[in-house]
Amino acid sequence: MEILNVEEFINADIPEKNKDELVNILEEFKLGHYLNVLSKTSDLREKMILAVSSNENSR
Repeated sequence: MEILNVEEFINADIPEKNKDELVNILEEFKLGHYLNVLSKTSDLREKMILAVSSNENSR
């Protein structure tokens, strides 16, 4: 039983600039490298937070 199709989620409407990183995270997940997944998602989350905060500050 498939609860979450991560690949389908990543291939959805994801901005192109984040897609490469998300595909890389997906590959790590498939290989069972969960510590790498956590590390890379944390890095990506930080980048996205910084991007949002810089957009809000530029208004």
